[in-house]
Amino acid sequence: MIRPLVLLAASGLAALMALAATVLVARTFGAAAFGFYATCLAAFALLAPLLSMGLGKLVLRRQVRDCSGEGAGLLRVGIPLILLAALGMAALFVGLGPVLFAVEPLWFLLMAAALPSLALQEPTKGVLQAHRRDLALAGWQLLQPGVRLAAVLAALAGAWGFSGYLVAFAVGEWTSVAVALLLATAFVRRTAASQAGALPRPRLRGALAEGAPFALSAVLYTVYYQSDIIMLSLLAGLEAAGQYKAAFVFLAGAYLLPSAFFQSYWLPRVFGWWEEAGGASVLRGVPLALAGCLAFGVPLALGLHLAAEPLVTTLYGPDYAEAARALRLLALAALFHFTAMALGVFLVTERGVRFKVWAQMLCAGVNIGANLWLIPVMGVQGAVVATLLTEALLATTYGLALWAALRPLNKRMPKRHTNP
Repeated sequence: MIRPLVLLAASGLAALMALAATVLVARTFGAAAFGFYATCLAAFALLAPLLSMGLGKLVLRRQVRDCSGEGAGLLRVGIPLILLAALGMAALFVGLGPVLFAVEPLWFLLMAAALPSLALQEPTKGVLQAHRRDLALAGWQLLQPGVRLAAVLAALAGAWGFSGYLVAFAVGEWTSVAVALLLATAFVRRTAASQAGALPRPRLRGALAEGAPFALSAVLYTVYYQSDIIMLSLLAGLEAAGQYKAAFVFLAGAYLLPSAFFQSYWLPRVFGWWEEAGGASVLRGVPLALAGCLAFGVPLALGLHLAAEPLVTTLYGPDYAEAARALRLLALAALFHFTAMALGVFLVTERGVRFKVWAQMLCAGVNIGANLWLIPVMGVQGAVVATLLTEALLATTYGLALWAALRPLNKRMPKRHTNP
C-alpha cells in the first residue's frame, strides 16, 4: 500500500509544481508569450512519443516475461537513436518555427531543449518500472516540473524577462536529459552484469514494429488537447492558444494523479494479469478501476465547473477571463477522460493496443475536423467543444474495445470454476 501512496503523493506534488510554473509564466509574461510557450510544448508532446518508439513499454514487457537481457539490449541501442532523432527534429523545429510565427528565433532554439527531454521520459519510466523502483520513479516524476518551476522562479528573482526564463528552462531540460541517460546506462550495466553472457543483439525491425502501436497510441492519446493549442495558435493567434492552455492546465494537473497510479503502479501488474492463465485478475480489475476513477472524477469535474471563474481569475488575473469561460465547459470533459483512462489501461495486449490505436485514430480525425470547423466560428470555445466531443467518443470506443477483449475471458471463466 505504501508504494502507490508514494507515487500518488509524488504525482500530486508534480501537478502542483507544474501548475505553479504555468501560472507564473502566464501571469509574468502575458498571454501571447504564454501562448508561444504552450504551442511549442504541445508540438513536442505530439512528437516525443513517436521518437521514443514505445521503448519503455518494450523493456517492461520483456521484464515481465523474464527476458530482461533483451530489454537491456534494446535500451542500449534505442536510447542513442532516440536522442539523435530528437536532436534532428529539434533542428528542423528551429528552422521552421520563425517561418510560422513572428517571434525571436532565439526563443525557438531555447525551447527546442524540451524535445529530447520529453522523448526520453517514457523510456526512463519503463526502466524504473521494470525493476519496481517506485521511489526512484516518484523522484523522476518530480524532476521535470521541478526544474521548470525553478527556472521561472530564477527568472522572476533576477528580473530576466521571457528570454532569460527560456535560458533557465533550457538548462533544466538538459538536466533532465542527463539524468535519463545516467539511469538508462545504470540499468544496462546492472542487467549485463547479471547475465551469464553478453546482452543479446536486438532485432531493430521487429522492435520498431512491436513498439510502434505503443508510440502511436501515446501520440493519439494527447492529440485531442495538444492539437487544439496548435490549431488555435495558427487559426486564432497565440493569445487564444494561451487562454485555452490556461484553462486546460487545471485538467492536465488533475489527470496526473490517476494517470500516475495506473501508468506507474498498475501498468506492470496489468501486463502480468494478461499473462496469467484465465485472466481472472483482469476481470476483477476493470470495475475497480472504473469505480475509482469516477469517485475521483465526478466531484472534481463539478468543483471545477462551479469554481472556474474565481479559480482562474485569482491565479491568472483578469486578463484570462476567456480561460475561465473555457474551464466551465472543459470540466465536463474530465468525466469522459477518467472513464477512458480506467478502460484504456487494460488495453495492453497486442490485440488490445491495435484496438486502441484504431479508436484513437478515429477520435483524432474527429478532433481535428471539429477544430477546423469550430475555431474560426467560436474561437477558444470552439476548441473546448471539440475536446468535449472527442473525449466522449474516446471513452465510448475504449469501452467497446475492452468489451471485445474481455468477451473470451468471460466465456472461459465459468468452465474454469466448474472444472478446476
